[in-house]
Amino acid sequence: MQHRRWDWGFRLISGLLLPLVLAGCMSIQLVSNYDAEIDSGLSRMNTETTAFVDRMIAARGTPAGTYTANTDFYIDQIAALDTLMVRAEAHRVLGRCPAPELVGRVLEQSRQRLDARRNTPGLDLQTTSALDRARSQLETLADDDCEVGLLRLIRMNLQELRQFHIDQGELGIPPSARGPLLEGGLGSTIRSALTVEIAKKGVTTSSGAD
Repeated sequence: MQHRRWDWGFRLISGLLLPLVLAGCMSIQLVSNYDAEIDSGLSRMNTETTAFVDRMIAARGTPAGTYTANTDFYIDQIAALDTLMVRAEAHRVLGRCPAPELVGRVLEQSRQRLDARRNTPGLDLQTTSALDRARSQLETLADDDCEVGLLRLIRMNLQELRQFHIDQGELGIPPSARGPLLEGGLGSTIRSALTVEIAKKGVTTSSGAD
């Protein structure tokens, strides 16, 4: 009889505690606002893209500078970017996007950076046009898309770099393309996405310190 009373009491307590446990679990952030994988992936992509463009310029006019000799770069970068896009989509599905005002502020800072660079005296026409285009691309983005839009822009610009490289044939990438590619094109969108992730990290750190 005593054993049965203990068992009944245990079930009662468990029944009362279970909703509280489940409620606690529901408040857990399944995916944090800041994503270290996206942060490190974008940082790595920025470094590798800059180094790649500089190598291609140095190897211009040689077999090592042709698209055919460097197809692996594009395959690897697109695959890595697609993985980052999956993570960003997961943030959106789970409702873990950063606050729209945060992203909006970062995007505005990115546009101001492009404007400041565009007003640099003596800037060549190709880079100026690329900066204008990059700014226009940022204008199309929503503030609450969890970086998915920015990552899609990076992918589009990466494909454009790939096609540009193909179109150069045996000559490869010319020195005059460095500014348009790294300041106003692919490089600009990578930096903008990375800036969003760094801003989210700052918010996460501040929240953790409270």
